[in-house]
Amino acid sequence: MLGRAGATAASLLVGPVGLPGCLLLAFEEVTGGASTPEHPTASPDRTLFVLHGLLGCGRNWRSWAKRLVEGAAAAAPEAGGPWRALLVDLRCHGASARRPGINPPHNMATAAEDVARLVYEQCGHQPPAAILGHSMGGKVALALLEHTRSRARQAAGGQAAGGAGAGSAGGRVAGLSSGGPRDSTPRSSAFAPFTTSAGAAAAAAAAASPSAASAAAAAAAAAAHRRHEHDPEGPACAPPRQLWVLDSQPGLVAAEQDAGTGVSRVLQTVHSISLPIPNRAWLLKRLREGGLTDALATWLASNLAPLHEAPHHIHGHHGHGGGRAAGAGAASGAAGTGPLTWTFDIAGAGAMYMSYRTTEFWHTLEQPPPGTAIHLVRGGRSDRWPADQQRRLEQALAAAAAQASAAAGAGAGPGPGAHGAAAHGTFDLHVLPQAGHWLHVDDPNGLLQLVLPRLVAGEQ
Repeated sequence: MLGRAGATAASLLVGPVGLPGCLLLAFEEVTGGASTPEHPTASPDRTLFVLHGLLGCGRNWRSWAKRLVEGAAAAAPEAGGPWRALLVDLRCHGASARRPGINPPHNMATAAEDVARLVYEQCGHQPPAAILGHSMGGKVALALLEHTRSRARQAAGGQAAGGAGAGSAGGRVAGLSSGGPRDSTPRSSAFAPFTTSAGAAAAAAAAASPSAASAAAAAAAAAAHRRHEHDPEGPACAPPRQLWVLDSQPGLVAAEQDAGTGVSRVLQTVHSISLPIPNRAWLLKRLREGGLTDALATWLASNLAPLHEAPHHIHGHHGHGGGRAAGAGAASGAAGTGPLTWTFDIAGAGAMYMSYRTTEFWHTLEQPPPGTAIHLVRGGRSDRWPADQQRRLEQALAAAAAQASAAAGAGAGPGPGAHGAAAHGTFDLHVLPQAGHWLHVDDPNGLLQLVLPRLVAGEQ
């Protein structure tokens, strides 16, 4: 769940260009490949979004994402222009922490709406190549997929379908087995099932061409945008061609499982640290006294910024023309002198983790929408997958395969991969045997070998 950095080298941070009345998340951009006269910048079908885990930030993925876009540029036709990856700081994290306008409630639904605004601002109504989310970021990505499906359903004038069992379609919310608080965030319609004429039309159009579902999704997004142009949820983006869920649990996280991972204990330890922090050495001592390992304490201590530069205390200008995101880049706390504070909002991050634990998206895996290929990558040594969760994953995989077979039998398009995703959506499960929870740190090459060829093939 907790994020870990894969690189520390500095690079340019891009400040978001704003939609009127809509504050966007901060992000860092890495690129690969050369510009062309036709494509001076990366097109949507060569644009990726990377979402980090709890207490992390976009820069945690800088090194791996750079390899990915450079590999894609080397493997794909040069005429298509460069590739880029936007390394997003989610709400309450990194340079997005406490940005003005990003207000409570802090949960998977509102985090998904934030990302949807950014995707729309960068790609318009065209689907991006992929959204990759690690741990908590993976569940935000699944929430975003349900968000786009709901907006398309609303634009088509359809009525919400009946629930899929006790949890309905997308984000089922439940109390913890320990009797903890429920996620009572207003949900609007962000997690309604997608079983309307819009979905049928997308599937029918996709039967003729693998790219047709993306065009249908773009048309649905445009219709949703016209209908919801002034909606507080923001404009509607198109769903991505690919959604990569990286060692993120789609289901509920019970109290006993949470205790096994120690995430809540880390949050409690961090929350107990009085602010401001005098210096880095003082913090390391307190974290170790709290029972954290040296590696985890050192990583947490990398999420520090001088008090006067921290995102919590900076209200960065949100205008046109880019610029350095407020508070970003100060996270290393390299000098180690105080006063210092966290780069994340620990209270908001804690609320997001509670939402992560109490929201589930099994239906999204079992019935992936037309135009999107969902890939879930599990670390073979990760502590996030008890036996019952692994069995549930296999059930979701079988359900998605049955839906694909039924759609193919009905003439909605044959086969897996890009063609199958265009026709009816697909779900695939992958395991990196040697990786723990931090896939990009434990087995960066294995993860790259999984994602890169599928990413390039998905562009065709």
